[in-house]
Amino acid sequence: MPTEKGPKERLYWLMRLLLDNEIEASNFCDEFYATYEHDLNEPLTSEEKSYFMLISKEGSRFSEFTDDLINYPNVYVTEHEIRKLVMEALEVLQN
Repeated sequence: MPTEKGPKERLYWLMRLLLDNEIEASNFCDEFYATYEHDLNEPLTSEEKSYFMLISKEGSRFSEFTDDLINYPNVYVTEHEIRKLVMEALEVLQN
């Protein structure tokens, strides 16, 4: 029987799922935000805090709709931008 992940472990798991194409970007952003903003009660390193906060903030600006991205530049972020940020975060946090 699998053990339940704590909130911090869940954030790392979600990031790996995104990079492994096992979760859609919109679901990732929703789940990451909910976990970080509402469930997280564990201590974080200063780097984790910075990256998790940034991913949560940028994830709240994610749109999969081309019209949003064209009509409101610098308001919404793309899936590519989210993936790039998550990849950078994992490279820094796991070293």
